Amino acid sequence: MGLRNSMSVEAGNHVINSGNDSIRNYGNPHAMMGMGAHTLEEYNLIYKSYFKGWLTDEEVPLISSSGTYRIYAFDHGSSAGTNALGSIGMRLKSGNGDYTYWLEYRTTNYTYNTNTKNGVLVNLKGYMENEPQPSFRNHRSALLDMTPNSKDNSRWAQEDETDAELAIGKSFTDPWNSLGSRQLPKEDKRILQVRGLMSN
Repeated sequence: MGLRNSMSVEAGNHVINSGNDSIRNYGNPHAMMGMGAHTLEEYNLIYKSYFKGWLTDEEVPLISSSGTYRIYAFDHGSSAGTNALGSIGMRLKSGNGDYTYWLEYRTTNYTYNTNTKNGVLVNLKGYMENEPQPSFRNHRSALLDMTPNSKDNSRWAQEDETDAELAIGKSFTDPWNSLGSRQLPKEDKRILQVRGLMSN
């Protein structure tokens, strides 16, 4: 398929882009191509976007202005086997323009906990790229852990990423000074609203 592994950013208590972070291979336990392969989790939206007909730019729009945006759970498709109507994710560029945040909302991942129902998972596209193999897709995905060091990794290396979601009511600020995002109260189990704040 040409996909790279679904990875994560390990920065401990530091913010990304601080010089203290690294990429953890197979670090995404919520997605196929990461540790989620063991439990057959879905591909993340970055990787789904590489395959024709799986999703469109309109389903995961690139946000360029501040506002409140509604995201439908991408793991709740229609009875016809299509994606839910409306946006099933959103993309936001980093302040330096080099990277893209992909936000996704899942509700059926019960393998580790049910927290993915209560926030969004954030994958960063293009960060710390060092893949020399040209046969792979252009970019890899790296899950951001929004609750770092909340769990002990002594049992297995990706334990801490099992609660990586940006929870409702919490916010994240881009270290490249582009955006902040805050989750708003959900309307039902399949819908989440996200407020994106873009800098000038």
